[in-house]
Amino acid sequence: MLGDPTEACLGVVAEKAGINVAKQAELTPRLRELPFESRRKRMTTVHRLQRTIEGTRLIAYVKGAPKEIMKLSNTIRKNGTVTPMEEETRREIMEANDNYARQGLRVLAVAYRLLKKKIKFQQP
Repeated sequence: MLGDPTEACLGVVAEKAGINVAKQAELTPRLRELPFESRRKRMTTVHRLQRTIEGTRLIAYVKGAPKEIMKLSNTIRKNGTVTPMEEETRREIMEANDNYARQGLRVLAVAYRLLKKKIKFQQP
């Protein structure tokens, strides 16, 4: 893999999960990117969906520090089921994150949000 190590790792994980990264990029084109900033500790991309979901065809994907992503999250998807993000779940996630960090491993959280407000994009 060439390029950013984090992006390369995510590509490998996606492929192992049976996701064709190139095809996915074609099906859900990226409309905007908010690059990683150390202040925000996260990166966001906005994509157009092929079909309408819950009244919208726009989705934002976010990746970043688990603590920061959890601050923004009010639900969690486990085994295909969306449930409220309880404090106990937050604690368990941060405990696992700390355990991985002690082993010298880096943890990245991912989340998504369907965007239901009208968003204007500047043309490049």
